[in-house]
Amino acid sequence: MTDTAHTPAHVPFLSIGPLVDRESGRTLVAATGVADTFFTRLAGLQFRRSLPPGTGLLIVPCSSIHTACMRFAIDVVFLDEDARIVGLQPNVRPWRLAGERAAAMTLELPAGATAADDTGAKPFRRGVSLMLPNAPPRRSLEPFRPAERAGRPQ
Repeated sequence: MTDTAHTPAHVPFLSIGPLVDRESGRTLVAATGVADTFFTRLAGLQFRRSLPPGTGLLIVPCSSIHTACMRFAIDVVFLDEDARIVGLQPNVRPWRLAGERAAAMTLELPAGATAADDTGAKPFRRGVSLMLPNAPPRRSLEPFRPAERAGRPQ
């Protein structure tokens, strides 16, 4: 279930579509990949040459990451069990560790993706709730499903 209309060229994983701010509806990541099995979480972004702008890898479950065997820096967004941002770690360089005790999931983005945009706004900030409008019916992605499809009040 990919969203090819929003998928940048050369995405290094199968995209399940855009990741959006639940409140504003603004697209924050155009192409989101998911690592939710032992092997996909283990591999992560290791050995890849880059992570293109507009892409991100969501790792579920995950409260800490390492950048061993990576060739590039990344921004890391830590999310709680309700897909709400609980921490940010920008510009994590290769061979480093990053973590957040309150995190249940981690979003890896290209370095600089969490910085302020052209208007000076920071789309990635603590408290923002994220959603995957096209989330497939996988238990690991339940917190990202739209409220009307997840059976939760808005």
